[in-house]
Order: sequence, then structure tokens, then C-alpha cells
Amino acid sequence: NNEKIQVCVLPTKYPTGGEKQLIQILTGQEVPAGVLPSSLGIVMHNIATCFAIADAVINDIPLIKRVVTVSGQALKKPQNVWSLLGTSVGFLLEQCGYPNKNRKHIIMGGPMMGYSLPTDQVPVVKTTNCILAPSEKEISTPYSTGTGEVECIRCGQCSDVCPAQLLPQELQWSAKAKDHQQLNKLNLFDCIECGACAYVCPSEIPLVHYYRIAKSEIRVEQEEKQKSDKARDRFEKREARLIAEQQARDEKHSLAAQARKQAMASNGNNAKDKIAAALARAKAKKQIS
Repeated sequence: NNEKIQVCVLPTKYPTGGEKQLIQILTGQEVPAGVLPSSLGIVMHNIATCFAIADAVINDIPLIKRVVTVSGQALKKPQNVWSLLGTSVGFLLEQCGYPNKNRKHIIMGGPMMGYSLPTDQVPVVKTTNCILAPSEKEISTPYSTGTGEVECIRCGQCSDVCPAQLLPQELQWSAKAKDHQQLNKLNLFDCIECGACAYVCPSEIPLVHYYRIAKSEIRVEQEEKQKSDKARDRFEKREARLIAEQQARDEKHSLAAQARKQAMASNGNNAKDKIAAALARAKAKKQIS
């Protein structure tokens, strides 16, 4: 019964839950590439964030736990659990009846955007919302043939399903070629890594895998550039400081040399005056005698 709150029911269509997609559906506004929603006067929070804020502000409880969905056909008791941050994934799986002998597929995140874990000792963090333990049948894709990745056949299905209206196949070619400049032109960082392109790919190309690697490489490259720019800036400032200090020393030495010359000149004039006075006194004595 709050006039400032409006509940909207949306059709279930993946990935409607994405930030930019949800903003466009709810408000009709499209968030441009490289622009944050806050620039449009929009702030988006999910339920877990709102709950954590309320707990911190109202109850003075810091974020030490979160709800984690533990699911998958390999589990005997899939369920939602309150998990303390830092709890190992393996412990949660054991509580849900995961067989110890089968630890081949453990995924953190959803079935489309999640990523495989190298070990079940990975801890739960504040962004962990789901742990999946799928069976072999459950993890297969509609086009799974067991042959693995093959060459792109340019069918265009990945472009058709991309919610960010990108060109996944061109992004993949540029990522394989490590053409970072072209990746930026193709708006790689607008990719939300929803996995829809990889899911429909008949060539079984792990497209999102290529994008994630390319993004990390670009970030590392940008960090290295920032470090080199800072190092160059420090070097240039040091050189300018050394030049200024050398100029100040040269000017100081020049002034000191001028002062010494003036002192020597004045001392020389005084000596000449004294000699002339002595000669004049001697001449005057001779005249008297």
C-alpha cells in the first residue's frame, strides 16, 4: 500500500534479468554503450542487495551471509541455504547430498553465466548466488555432439540471440587474433556474458570463454598502460626537477663568481690606493730632507 512502489510482472525470457535489459523493459530507456544507468537517473539493485542494505542500516548487521541456491540433478537434496561467507563449496554440496566420487562438474553461478570451479574448496563470496552440480545429461547443450569446438559456419544464430545486439562471431575472430582495438570498436565490454550465443552455437564454440579472456587481457593491458604512463610522468617530472635544480645551482654559482670578482676588484683598487699613498709619503719625505 505504498504509492511510491509499483510491482511489475514481466514475461519469463532470458536474459530479461540483465540490468540494461530490465531497465529498457521497465522504463523504455536504452542505456547507451559505455554509460552507467545512474547517468540516466536510474539505480538498479537486486533483492539480495536491498536485503543486505536493510540488515546493515536497520539491524546493524554486516554482510556475513547470503542465500545460495544449491541445485542440479547430481544432488540428492537440492535446496536454498543460508551460507556464511567463506564457507567452502564442497561443504555446501555435502549438505545437499552430493556424491563424493563424482566431482566433475561444479559450477558457480547460473547455468548460462556460471563458470566451472577447479576445486570444491572455493569459498562462498558476496556475489555467490548459485552452486550447480549438474549430471552429464543435464550439462549437455542442444547441439552437443561430443566432437568439441569446430570452425564457425557463419550461421548467424549467435547474432540473432544476442540481447546486447552485438556481433558475437566477429568478436570471437578479433578475440582469437588479440585485436584489442577492433574489440573495443565492436563494444566488447557491452557483452553481459549471458551465454546465449555459446548455447545456440552449432559449432560448439565457447564464445563467452573467448570474451572473458579478451576482457581480462584488455584490462591487464590498460593497467600496464596506466603504470607506464605514471612511470613516464614521474620520470619527466624528475627530469624537470633535476634540470631546475641544476639551473638554480648554476645561477647560484654565477652569482657567487660575480661577487668574488667584485670583491677582488675592490680589494685590488684598495691595494693600489695604499701603494700610491705610500709613494706619495716617501716622495714628500725626500723633498723635506
